[in-house]
Amino acid sequence: MYRQAPSVQCSPGIVALNVGGHFYTTTRSTLTQYDSRLSAMFGHSRSRYTSVDILQDERGRYFIDRDGMVFRHVLNILRLGELVLPEGFKELCLLEKEATFYQIRDLIRAVRTKMDKYLLDDDDDHYGYDYGYDYLIPIKMSGSIVTLNVGGLIYTTARSTLTRYPDSMLGAMFGGDLGTLQDDQGRYFIDRNDRLFEHVLNFLRTNQLVLPEDFKELPLLEMEADFYQIQPLIEALKTYKDRIDQPCPQDFVSINVNSSGNVPPQNTRVGPNSMELEDMVGNMVQTLASQVMQRYGWRVSHETWVAALLGKLHEKGFTVQSFGVVSYQTESGGVWERTWVLVRKASRSS
Repeated sequence: MYRQAPSVQCSPGIVALNVGGHFYTTTRSTLTQYDSRLSAMFGHSRSRYTSVDILQDERGRYFIDRDGMVFRHVLNILRLGELVLPEGFKELCLLEKEATFYQIRDLIRAVRTKMDKYLLDDDDDHYGYDYGYDYLIPIKMSGSIVTLNVGGLIYTTARSTLTRYPDSMLGAMFGGDLGTLQDDQGRYFIDRNDRLFEHVLNFLRTNQLVLPEDFKELPLLEMEADFYQIQPLIEALKTYKDRIDQPCPQDFVSINVNSSGNVPPQNTRVGPNSMELEDMVGNMVQTLASQVMQRYGWRVSHETWVAALLGKLHEKGFTVQSFGVVSYQTESGGVWERTWVLVRKASRSS
């Protein structure tokens, strides 16, 4: 029997959550919007997942030992029905891991579309499901929830997460082999980098190293991993560092448009540097040409067409590296050619 704390009073349809130390309030109908692990947790009778016991923290909030910052995007797609991310969002890989954990099919699809990753057929019953998680929280006692104060930033997790690697410093601290300090609120205090502990904790939760794009604090994170003596994390960081130290390939696309002819799509040459990219850009050009022609008909200008194509490529992570114009005379008059070269960092294999 979980302790019911009277300090959080919610109507039956309203649910208070503690996700990794971040607090959310939503409705039970939102959490059961899709057939997912959340719907199994909060009582969807038709869920494919078996019901799971839910921990509650000391104030009666339902506790989930996952990344609390990223959960807001999970909750938004449950509320809105679509994925809306901040401009320049750098944590798609982490969001994909969380979507996989919660097994929300539409979120997995939306994130993978933004990542240009493969999508399985709609008819495949296993799409996005069953990634090896057979349970949500493998602990049964509310007393196993631990609140940490790491350099002034508050985290909430499970004791079993902190002791995942018994030979680490955290394993010793929360396994009873090493003394711990507590702040004036009774939270366990660790005098280390507050923000980087998020990556340490996520590794303990998932056994995978998932860092934001263009992560800039690798040396400091290596020092934190060494302090906590989490050997698998130390090894994962070494692998990650070796991988990013290799020369990074680039995808590039060149677009060439000339002023002859009436329909710009017929006068556009796109030159990607890989077969996979060629298929992606080819499908993009074909779809976009149809959309532009439907809207503007034969009156479509070169500028409108190019602007639409550049916009679509920008959505896929490409930026313009160079632009050039060449003019020359033909028997029928003057002709110009405009060329754009766009590049993006090529996807690395895991």
